[in-house]
Amino acid sequence: MIDYTSYKYLDIQKKWIICEGYLHYRYDHIKLLNLSRFANYYVVLAKTPIEDDTPIFVMYLYGNQKQKPFKFFQLDEYERISDQCSKPIESKYVLFELIGKDKSDIEVFGANNSNERDKWIKHIHQILNRTNHNFISNEPY
Repeated sequence: MIDYTSYKYLDIQKKWIICEGYLHYRYDHIKLLNLSRFANYYVVLAKTPIEDDTPIFVMYLYGNQKQKPFKFFQLDEYERISDQCSKPIESKYVLFELIGKDKSDIEVFGANNSNERDKWIKHIHQILNRTNHNFISNEPY
């Protein structure tokens, strides 16, 4: 069985890809200083088949598209997406949050502009609506 959590970019079939592009990801947060550090990653949002061709929705973050992903998110582990951050974060990016079913599990992403942020939010929101209602079909997401 192939480990879908570690697909290199070239291993992902184009028909699986819903959205892709560069986003900034908060990889470190120092609470005491209220300091967040972001890095730029190539992000792929995909509907990936696993066992028995059952699809799951995932996000891969690549620092280098020829290597395994830096980070992997399985979207059925997340509950909602927010177009703003719950806590003030100083950043030059337009931020949004992916909020886990465990409320302490919050991932912060940044786009270069609001149009780019809105595009990602739209796709992720549609996916979360489907996965949270346990509805996955073979139709395009």
